[in-house]
Amino acid sequence: GGGGGGGERYWREQSFVYLQVNPFDPRRKRMSVVVRMPDGRLKLLCKGADTAMMSILDEKRTPRSMVEATEAHLLAYARAGLRTLVVAERDLDSDAFEKWRARFVEASTVISEEERDRAVEHLVAELERGLVLLGATGVEDRLQERVPESIAQLRCAGMQVWMLTGDKEETAVSIARTCRLVEEGTHLVSLTGIKSAAELTERLAVCVAAARVAKEAASRSAGAGAGAGEGAVAGERADGAKDTELAAARKVGLVVDGASLVHALDGGVLEDAFFQLACECHVVVCCRATPLQKASLVRGVKVRERESVTLAIGDGTNDVSMLQTAHVGIGLHGNEGAQAVQASDFALGQFSFVVRLLLVHGHWCYHRMARLVLYMFYKNVVFVLLLFWYQFFCAYSGQLTIDPVYLIAFNLVFTVLPPFVLGVLDRDVSESSLLAHPELYGQGRLSTIYSHRAFWCSMLDVLWQSAAMFFIPMGTYWYSDEGMWYVGFLHNTVVIVVANCYAALVLKEWNWIAHAIIWGSTLFYFVFALIYSALPMTLLYGVATRAFGDPNFWLSLVLTTVAALLPRFLVTFVQPYYFPTPVDAVRFAELHPTSHESRARKASIISSARKKNAGSAYQQYDEDGERERSASRDVGARDYGSMDRPDSYATSL
Repeated sequence: GGGGGGGERYWREQSFVYLQVNPFDPRRKRMSVVVRMPDGRLKLLCKGADTAMMSILDEKRTPRSMVEATEAHLLAYARAGLRTLVVAERDLDSDAFEKWRARFVEASTVISEEERDRAVEHLVAELERGLVLLGATGVEDRLQERVPESIAQLRCAGMQVWMLTGDKEETAVSIARTCRLVEEGTHLVSLTGIKSAAELTERLAVCVAAARVAKEAASRSAGAGAGAGEGAVAGERADGAKDTELAAARKVGLVVDGASLVHALDGGVLEDAFFQLACECHVVVCCRATPLQKASLVRGVKVRERESVTLAIGDGTNDVSMLQTAHVGIGLHGNEGAQAVQASDFALGQFSFVVRLLLVHGHWCYHRMARLVLYMFYKNVVFVLLLFWYQFFCAYSGQLTIDPVYLIAFNLVFTVLPPFVLGVLDRDVSESSLLAHPELYGQGRLSTIYSHRAFWCSMLDVLWQSAAMFFIPMGTYWYSDEGMWYVGFLHNTVVIVVANCYAALVLKEWNWIAHAIIWGSTLFYFVFALIYSALPMTLLYGVATRAFGDPNFWLSLVLTTVAALLPRFLVTFVQPYYFPTPVDAVRFAELHPTSHESRARKASIISSARKKNAGSAYQQYDEDGERERSASRDVGARDYGSMDRPDSYATSL
């Protein structure tokens, strides 16, 4: 409504009575309501996607010129990045509607869910036919704050991002540009409007050839290192003006629609070829995709890229199946209901929060869990090996040198708290550094801390430490008069001290809680040993008192601790300086913020890590972590509009 000068009104209020609501269905791609008009007439009002609405119009009552004008408006709206809907109506007869509603109520009471849904869908389709076109709407679906920057950070971290949407092709590509995901020089190839498997096979061959040319051009340009050289190589390789443009693009983006996905996801050879192409493309935009197609795309990536972890982000009912299919589902709480939030693993209020969830908490979580798992293996295996070595000296009788109470209390009391410090409180890099350098996420994505190599290196360290903890105390009292329980008490003391000191070496961030737990656990052991040794009914009665007064005991304890931890100490403090990882370089820069050497090392190592991450070449970071944005334009084969917008990639929403 609106108003003019002098308070003149150009609108009026009317009341309508809802008689029937047919909610949106992903299969129908439309919804409708039956209302009673103020004059008593019944009218069906329907809105939905143009592909679902144009086919149910009454051609006799809807002029062809109006349909063509509406389609032109829809295309203009889509190129402007607006979400479009077609609106139509139909007059209903009261008696016919009452009979229809009686059948609808009867169908809604069918016990079998499958039969009920089929019957209801058939009745709704019967009502939604012979409509008269009213027009089309274009609504601006504004992006949330920091969406382009968030997607840029995720891709700089080495993540591959796809966009799965039910919007029109032009709308999807326009939104992708707005998100700045299609990089400068990206060549968009299209798999849209395909009606047969044969046509898909032919188009796939063209797209694969385009991707191969762009990939070769990218590798050659990287070797040449000069723009002029790239143009020369591209001109030699490409055949014709279009191929020259493609070779110069160096990156290929794929645009596919729901009609083409019907043939691409048939489960045969075409599906394998499609996913091979899609996984190699720098950009994938899936438009007009149904909820089942979204889930099938996620499932296809899970099956073929078994070492990858899929994450789906959505905010509507159409995204529920996709969220449940992915390894991790994130639901955004928005205006489209809470179904996506209820079906997800994580619920967020804004898309930009995903960056902090993954780059900060995801990095910290991997660091903590990887260190914790290795430490738990370490302290349990080293304790068992310490008991194992004694079997060579007791004729394999199974005799133990450690009091059973200490066997139980080792994991239950004396070393129970340090794992909590490693698994809950530890942080290797600050939050600001993780956000400034998304490349650090590669530590968890590539599993650099907890891997087969790291595990077996840890086991070799365990073998050395257990041997040092057993043989050095054994050699100290080999010719003495002390018995088995005395040496066993020294073994137990050594393994507890070394295990807690090992946790101190692994720990990256120290605070008063960490100091209290690690050193407090060690001190508590000595206090407990004195109290337990004073009890006459124990096997170690008087052992701790005598041992704590023996200089050889303390000398052996110190010597064994140093010998056992020396290899780990050298690795912990020498490796980050001479063979630093990106995380080590950033940590060193945090500890020495004014050092020119630390800043130079960090810039060099981060730059090297960036080149290894897929899809990070479009974004440059200086040594202070400030991002330099680059605007880009589409050089694709198809014309998706002439708007001068930054390009984007695709995000799965």
